Amino acid sequence: MATASVSAAASNICIPAALTLVGRTSFRTFRNVWMLEELGVPYHQLPVSPWSAESKRYHPLGKVPSLAVKFISSKDAAASKNFHMYESVAINTYLGDVYRYGTTRLPVQHDGNDNSRGTLHLHNYLVPMAGTPERALYEQWVLTAATELDSQGLWIHRKHQALGKVFGHIPEAVQHAQEHFNKVVNQILLPHLLETPNHPYLLGCHFGAADILWVHCLDWAESIGWGTIWTQDTTNSTESGVSNQNNAKAIQALQAYLKRCRSRTAYLKTIAKREAEKQTHLDTMRSKI
Repeated sequence: MATASVSAAASNICIPAALTLVGRTSFRTFRNVWMLEELGVPYHQLPVSPWSAESKRYHPLGKVPSLAVKFISSKDAAASKNFHMYESVAINTYLGDVYRYGTTRLPVQHDGNDNSRGTLHLHNYLVPMAGTPERALYEQWVLTAATELDSQGLWIHRKHQALGKVFGHIPEAVQHAQEHFNKVVNQILLPHLLETPNHPYLLGCHFGAADILWVHCLDWAESIGWGTIWTQDTTNSTESGVSNQNNAKAIQALQAYLKRCRSRTAYLKTIAKREAEKQTHLDTMRSKI
């Protein structure tokens, strides 16, 4: 019965003919590039900046990333299925659902090994199947990162410090945002890692899209100087949701978790793409001087 249900669900999935990811990898687009590299599916990327004419074609506010999904030739009547979407978390969830079994519609055999492109088996997925307890926990982790770490933390820094000339400098808001970010890491992430020492990733044994989002947020935090919780000795901290005796162990678990995720082939490819884009962008700006 379970196999029949899985096959029926898979048969209703439409595999896109082409994917176009809009946005430079330096932005939240990083999350989607990483996801696509994990899946190993072909895609085209438009490395444009927010508020550009190209980005406004796909997002009403001109933000990035966006994803344009094409199924068949525009000359066919069924081309009405073509669509574009935005929000990095929604994009990754869609990609995980549609490519659950790779580029086929049905489950395929898998050798059981967990590797950087291994998402072809029902039990080795990046996004859990809808309606399962694992999917509920996936939604919990990605929404916590998006609403607590990103919008109430990192984006406040971006908006009122890095882009202060545009949105206004508000040092008090930035300080509160950092404190809130630290609170989430201390009271949610560290206790979880301490309580699940045998789970290499947030949802258990397999790497997933929830890990992509959390690691990207932690990377972002480090880039603006907010990563002191796990990059410096904080064994005397009393802010975490674990005792002082276990605080060092929890931080070591976080450091090991980050090292594990950052060593993945798809992550390294995404980093290389981001750096290449930065250099190209810099060269372009210099040529205009």
